[in-house]
Amino acid sequence: VLLALLTCVLTVLPDASDRMHRILWMIVLFGAGLLLLQLANAAGWFTLGGIDPWYWDRMRGWSDNPNQFALLCLLIGFLAVALAERAEGFGRKLLASACAAVGLGTGILAKSNAFSAVFITGLLFFAISKLGRAFARAEKRGFPAGALIVVVVSALGWAVCVIGPIVDLRIDALKATSTMARDGDA
Repeated sequence: VLLALLTCVLTVLPDASDRMHRILWMIVLFGAGLLLLQLANAAGWFTLGGIDPWYWDRMRGWSDNPNQFALLCLLIGFLAVALAERAEGFGRKLLASACAAVGLGTGILAKSNAFSAVFITGLLFFAISKLGRAFARAEKRGFPAGALIVVVVSALGWAVCVIGPIVDLRIDALKATSTMARDGDA
């Protein structure tokens, strides 16, 4: 069903942006609702015959294995982030952000290394694209992007110097993803 819905979203026709936006909302709301039902099932609020939502300490929901479940959560979470980015009005942005939190938060319970790596990489790409758009907007307003890059790098360096003694920043990216996947309960 999810593949059929995504195929509908990827079909490009003239004046299809409103239809695609509406279908994305349906996918995200339906997906977040199903993830909430799977969370309720995993919490023991109700049971389904023959379905165990846990694989040892990893949540698998109604999937065969936790990695499939984590990638479904990742898909719903990232689609919701895209909707939150494009949504108009505070209520819609809040609803899309809540759906993103449900999708990405539930995916962490699967304790999948692939989920952790894609989640962290996706957030980094998202932040880089936001910075790129901010640089382009600043460049259009007459502020040189090179100067903005120097300002941002200087601000980050200052923040690291200030936060360094408080927070241990010695974790590298691969170690962070593996510990996030293995120590998800913490």
